[in-house]
Amino acid sequence: MLWVVGGPNGAGKTTFAEPHAKQLGCSYLGADAVAYEMAPDAPETVARAAGREFLVRLHRGVERGESLVVESTLSGVTFAREIVRAQERGHAVYMLFFVLSSAEACIARVAQRVRKGGHFVPDDDVRRRFDRSLRNIEDRYRPLAEEWWQVDNSGVVPVLLASGPDRDSDDGCTLMETVRRAVEAARAKCRRLGVPNVHFVDGRPRWEPPDEDPQPKA
Repeated sequence: MLWVVGGPNGAGKTTFAEPHAKQLGCSYLGADAVAYEMAPDAPETVARAAGREFLVRLHRGVERGESLVVESTLSGVTFAREIVRAQERGHAVYMLFFVLSSAEACIARVAQRVRKGGHFVPDDDVRRRFDRSLRNIEDRYRPLAEEWWQVDNSGVVPVLLASGPDRDSDDGCTLMETVRRAVEAARAKCRRLGVPNVHFVDGRPRWEPPDEDPQPKA
C-alpha cells in the first residue's frame, strides 16, 4: 500500500501524514524530514540533495514491498514514475491532496509553522510551486490513484472538495474525521506554544490569538 499526501507548501501535509502513518503502521517518508536528517540546523540548504535521497528511499521501499505514507508537494513529475512503479509491483495507491486558497495563504501558513519551530521555505519557492502543484494534482496524479480525496484546508475546519473514483461515501467520512482530528491537534499545539493560528475567510488571513479556540463545539 502506498499513501500519497500531496499539496503546496504549508497546506497541512505533515500534520496529517505523520499521525496517519502511525495509525496505519506504515513507514513515513518526506523530503523535508530527510533534509532535517542531513542538516538539522539548516535543512533548506540541502533541499535538492534531500529530494534526491527521498526518491532513492521511496524506490527502495517500493522494491521491498513496504507500505508507505509519502508526502510531496507534487510540483514535479519524477514522483509520478515512482507511483507507476509501485503499482506495477502490486501496491494499491491512495492519494489525499491538501490545498489552500492561494500562494499567499501558503506563505502565511509557512510563517506560522516557522514560529512554532518548523522549517522555512522561501516565498518565491512557495509561489513557484503553487500553480504547478495544483496543475499536476489534476493532470498527472489523480489519474494514478485507486482512490483520491481533495481537501480545502484554508478554514478552521477542513472541507472535502472532491473525491474519486466513485466509492462508498463512508470511506470519505472516516478519512475526513481523521483529517479534522489531525488539524485540531496541530491547532491545539499552536495554542500551547503561544503561536497564533491562521485561517482564511474569503481569501483573507485571520490570525487568532493563542488563547482563542474558534473550533465549533458539538
